[in-house]
Amino acid sequence: VRVRLHGFIRGEQKFDGLDALKAQIAADVIAAKDILGKI
Repeated sequence: VRVRLHGFIRGEQKFDGLDALKAQIAADVIAAKDILGKI
């Protein structure tokens, strides 16, 4: 298996609650799709 890093989304982060974590995960998914859509 070969893995290549195509981009960095964000560093480690603490969240105030579950809703903040869910919102960040949703933003991370969008960022990842954007990065992967360019390859």
